[in-house]
Amino acid sequence: RPSDSPWTLLHRADLRYEDFSLADREEQVWRLISNLNSNRRIGSSSQLALQYAFKYVQSNFDGTEVSGFTDLVGVDYSHGFRDRWEAGIHLSGYHAWQSGTYDLSAGVDLGFNIAQDMWLSVGYNITGFYDEDFADARYTAAGPFLRFTVRGHQELLKRVTGR
Repeated sequence: RPSDSPWTLLHRADLRYEDFSLADREEQVWRLISNLNSNRRIGSSSQLALQYAFKYVQSNFDGTEVSGFTDLVGVDYSHGFRDRWEAGIHLSGYHAWQSGTYDLSAGVDLGFNIAQDMWLSVGYNITGFYDEDFADARYTAAGPFLRFTVRGHQELLKRVTGR
C-alpha cells in the first residue's frame, strides 16, 4: 500500500495455451485471464476489497471454433478487532455471457493473525460456484474453507531478497 494513499491495486494477466490430441481428436485452447483487485483501508481497523476478473476462451475442437467471455465481480468487507482477529463478509457474482449463466457466492470468514503479515482464516460460503481459472484469486465454492495468507509488501520483499 503506498504510504500516501488508502488504496492498493494489484493486476495480474495470464495467457494460457493448450494443444493436445485425444485418441482421434485434436484440440487447441487459449485463454486470456485478467484479474484486478483493489483494497481500501477504512479507518484503522476496517477494509473494503473490490475485484473484477474476466476471461476470454477460444477453443478449436477438430476444426470447430468455440469462444466465450466470462467475468466475475467481488466485494469483501472485513473488520479487525482485539489486535489479532478479523471478521469479514464476501460476495461474488459470476456471469458466462454466451450461455447466460449467472452464479453467486456469499459467505463469512474469521481470521487470526498468527505472525506479522501471516493470517489463518476459516470461513463458510452459504452459496457458491467453481471456476478453475478464477479459483487461485478467490475462494467461491459453497461450503467450509480454510485459508492461509501471507501479505507481501516492500519491506517483506527486501528482507526475503536480502536487499
